[in-house]
Amino acid sequence: MDVALLQSLDINGREKFDEAISALQDDISTITARLSIDPRLRLESSKRIKQMTDGL
Repeated sequence: MDVALLQSLDINGREKFDEAISALQDDISTITARLSIDPRLRLESSKRIKQMTDGL
């Protein structure tokens, strides 16, 4: 990770950055859990990923 960016943030900015990263990690964890439990979501996700990669 580029620490120069983090060093340039003031304390308030760093706290906001850390909160945003934490929220993103929580969202990703939730999505991952749902995809691993719900086979319909897993299938739909696979279809969409295939559509996107076919276009490359």
